[in-house]
Amino acid sequence: MLHNENSIYGNITVTQRGEQFTFFNDGVPSITTPVPDISFVEDFVHFPMLFHEKPGTILVLGGGAGGIFMKS
Repeated sequence: MLHNENSIYGNITVTQRGEQFTFFNDGVPSITTPVPDISFVEDFVHFPMLFHEKPGTILVLGGGAGGIFMKS
């Protein structure tokens, strides 16, 4: 963990693994830079699919966990 701070927008945390930085807002990953950890983002896609009656395609935008969209 590089930095953790409470702000008027919530708890902001920045972590680093190698050359990759992940920014969290209230414990939820918002963005990963410069390259997303695909295995980490992939987990966020599977959970909504379990609750959807008939999941279709998945689109991950922006390379961060905050940009997942599921369409039936």
